[in-house]
Amino acid sequence: MAGNSPRVLFIYTVVGRGGDAVQIQAMSRALRRIGCHVALVGGHELRPYQFAGIGHQSRRSLRALPWWLRDLLELGLNLAVAVRALGVGLRLRPQLILERMTPYGPAGLLLSRWLRTPLVVHLDAPFAAERAFGKEGLFRGLHRTVVRWAGRKATAVAVGSELSHEHYRTLGVPPEKMVFVHNGVLLDEVVDSRTEDAASRVVGFCGSLARWHRVDLLLQAVARLRSAAVPVTCTIVGMGVEYTRAFKLATDLGLGTAVRFTGPVDRKTALAMIDDFQVAVLPGTLPTGSPMKLFDYAARRVPMVIPELPNLRQIWGEAAAYFAPGDAGALAGTLRCLLEEQDLRRRLADAAWARLIDRYTWERQMAALLHRAGVATPAAAGSETT
Repeated sequence: MAGNSPRVLFIYTVVGRGGDAVQIQAMSRALRRIGCHVALVGGHELRPYQFAGIGHQSRRSLRALPWWLRDLLELGLNLAVAVRALGVGLRLRPQLILERMTPYGPAGLLLSRWLRTPLVVHLDAPFAAERAFGKEGLFRGLHRTVVRWAGRKATAVAVGSELSHEHYRTLGVPPEKMVFVHNGVLLDEVVDSRTEDAASRVVGFCGSLARWHRVDLLLQAVARLRSAAVPVTCTIVGMGVEYTRAFKLATDLGLGTAVRFTGPVDRKTALAMIDDFQVAVLPGTLPTGSPMKLFDYAARRVPMVIPELPNLRQIWGEAAAYFAPGDAGALAGTLRCLLEEQDLRRRLADAAWARLIDRYTWERQMAALLHRAGVATPAAAGSETT
């Protein structure tokens, strides 16, 4: 057993192969590093950025199903996770249950009752917003009921932005129970990769090529800069549903070798590729979350250009350069400004780096979350069970 280390049962049901999987792995590792014994129980193995094999084919098949059928299957899996986690919990006797909550799943709530253990739920960006973007539905009544139940029974509810806070408040979560847990990085991922190569004109994006990340805007901005004789090149690191369309758009824009698509890479490789960016870009996002890629950019001390959205401004303040959302011309103008002003790049990179270390390492955020839940952490390192 883990001696005097706090025992945490960390559960999840279904998460994506990109940032969601990385986030859960990072949170569990941070808990271990601050002295906890962590049992991680989920509906599937966490394999970030794996886009091949049986798991990949299964995901493609599931995406072809109607949203309501996928949701019912996910609810069934959530209940199966609860049963499996109960066996782990009876052996572990956790002092805290932490759940990354699904839209409807009661697993954490049931376990908290069965094991008589405090529960902290992590609510991602509002599910309704993501579903609306993808033109998919949601069992809203069931979702509201489960969220309200979680708000009553959980010791704390972790949310990622002010908009998420307000959204879940309207669904019945008491404001006094909500605590901000943004995305983050582990301390050993914080590396000063800044280069002063004056000839470098590489702008880049790293992350999933989801529709809301608007990689098309970045490609259009790069095309505008090159047509204005700015010798910029672009690196797109990652994979996603928009990969094929983005590749075709780059061809249609005549960008040729000025754009490099890496495809799927592991996290260590992705971070190393960010090191080669002179400017890092988030072309688009939903107005609700805290995109992981921005914390990765800051951790590598690379200046970033991001949309002017309240959720991003709340997190980064004056530590980033902003552009009007959805405006390729504005993005091109902001990129040109940074490419031409080395001092501005340095100031932004330094500010984001300092803000990240002060507020957004996973070790710091997990310690604060445990403190909020009334769990003290020892100085000694714990262990992790998967």
